[in-house]
Amino acid sequence: MKQLFLSLFCASALFCACSDKDKDDNIDDGVDQLDQASDFIKDNLDAAKQTFQRTVSNDPTVLTLDNGVKLTIPGGNVFTKNGTPITGEYTIEINTMLKPSDVFLSGTNTNYRGGYYLESDGFFHLNVLQNGESVDAITSQFLGISIPTDKANGTWTQIWEGVEVDDQFAWQEAADTVLNNDGRTDKGGVLSYNKNFSFEFKKIGWFNCDVYWSTGTSTTVTVTLTGQVGELAAFQGYTGDTFIFFKAKDSNVMAQLYTKINATTVKSYDNSMPIDTEGTLLAFSIKDGAYSYATKEIKIAADLQETLELQPITKEDILVALKALDK
Repeated sequence: MKQLFLSLFCASALFCACSDKDKDDNIDDGVDQLDQASDFIKDNLDAAKQTFQRTVSNDPTVLTLDNGVKLTIPGGNVFTKNGTPITGEYTIEINTMLKPSDVFLSGTNTNYRGGYYLESDGFFHLNVLQNGESVDAITSQFLGISIPTDKANGTWTQIWEGVEVDDQFAWQEAADTVLNNDGRTDKGGVLSYNKNFSFEFKKIGWFNCDVYWSTGTSTTVTVTLTGQVGELAAFQGYTGDTFIFFKAKDSNVMAQLYTKINATTVKSYDNSMPIDTEGTLLAFSIKDGAYSYATKEIKIAADLQETLELQPITKEDILVALKALDK
């Protein structure tokens, strides 16, 4: 009996020890799995990404996305890896940002790195991989892109490429070497034709077609955050967790405000926000699984100072709120 009791005691102790370990493991796993801003952005990008499998061919390929964007890949040796043309199968990944929510959910913006904001006619990010590794950024031939627009034939827009500077994303003028200036593309811009902006480029990455946002005298806007505030976020949440945007009314301007005054206060680029422009000021934060959101309808006035109070919100509701800004 004594031996039986000892055996049962040892088994019980072992069970408890294993249970505690499993519990500790679950706690650790739970901490690891708590959403951060970078996770939220990555999940959104992955959900919106369209992927195509293709094989190198002498024949051109036209890929049509769900939103009407078309990507044309010419035949022959287009992509290289370490300078050598690839052969066989490869993968194309493309994200497109045509609506305001596409921009907010991807952690990007319509900021010009020179200190102004842009009004977007649509932008995209292209990645090409073989065996899970990206090919060379510069292509051997021009690729073609066609972005739907409601603007009349002959409307001009400029082509920009996206860059990351000091962990922040912004647009700059596209280099002449990566654009085909024949046909409708001229001096870094393109004219709309048959309800599309179409141009050719030879660099994998970010491209945008848009114009400067300017409607008169401009000012600097300052925003102070209160409530459930985290660290101000850099490009796509690589660092930080709290984003602040201004969405201009009836315009595809999604200006990200990230210039710090202190830990909870930011300002726009100096003298960059057109006075009397109406729009939505918004902020959202994702840190350690906690979501928060704030929004306010404003009209820009000289030296405007605003306060947003970030309130708790569910992940599902923040997705609904951001997508509602498309209307």
